[in-house]
Amino acid sequence: MQHVFFQHDQGSFALVADQDRLVGILWRSSRGEVARDLKARFPASRQQASQFLNHAWTRLAAFLAGESRQLDLPHELRGVTPFQRQVLQTLQSCPYGATLTYGELARQAGRPGAARAVGAAMAGNPLPLLIPCHRVTGAGGRLTGYSGGRGLASKKILLELEARKNA
Repeated sequence: MQHVFFQHDQGSFALVADQDRLVGILWRSSRGEVARDLKARFPASRQQASQFLNHAWTRLAAFLAGESRQLDLPHELRGVTPFQRQVLQTLQSCPYGATLTYGELARQAGRPGAARAVGAAMAGNPLPLLIPCHRVTGAGGRLTGYSGGRGLASKKILLELEARKNA
């Protein structure tokens, strides 16, 4: 497994790949926070740039700049429970610029009444942005928890960006 760090005005990132598949996108406000998460979640990963990781970063940076709506990078969900897998796979069908509530996502994933568990699945999303957990809101569209970047401020920026580019 290999990783590479990238800096962006939205925060610090580490992209983690196994072969040519993303297995982790770590996004925090500082490189130190990313490095701690990396060591905890992917202790065997080595820092090593590759053509694939550089391509993946180019695609993510274009997405963050509003230049691309698609993030169809090869990836693999690892370290998630069957419930989390179901929820995260269901979320991948949420289109750019759209949102859905935790309750709606729970229903779509075949688990009505599991809105809180869906929230926990979003917090454990190993591939934020690629699997768009920022598009999940509380009831009535209320912005609630976000573990990427700078928290709710990052979620708000992403939703506003997608709303502008989708208009």
